[in-house]
Amino acid sequence: MIRVCIVENETLVREGLRRVLELDPELQVAGEARDGVEALELFAKTSIGGALGVAERTVKNHVSSILAKLLVRDRTRAVLKAISQRLI
Repeated sequence: MIRVCIVENETLVREGLRRVLELDPELQVAGEARDGVEALELFAKTSIGGALGVAERTVKNHVSSILAKLLVRDRTRAVLKAISQRLI
């Protein structure tokens, strides 16, 4: 079983992706997010990590990687950056 998290800002596209992915019995949609900030929130929760079948440490590594790509040092600064760029 492959578990995926869909990150897409367009609701229609996100729903379409979910429906296509659900057609494959080997795939399971473990979560959905509208943007990177929401994805960070999902990955920060161990329930999503558990749903994706990854350890909490793996989730923390992914969050750290995303923060580095956003050029920020913590989730608060990621949110502030998203607000300043009018993403949320």
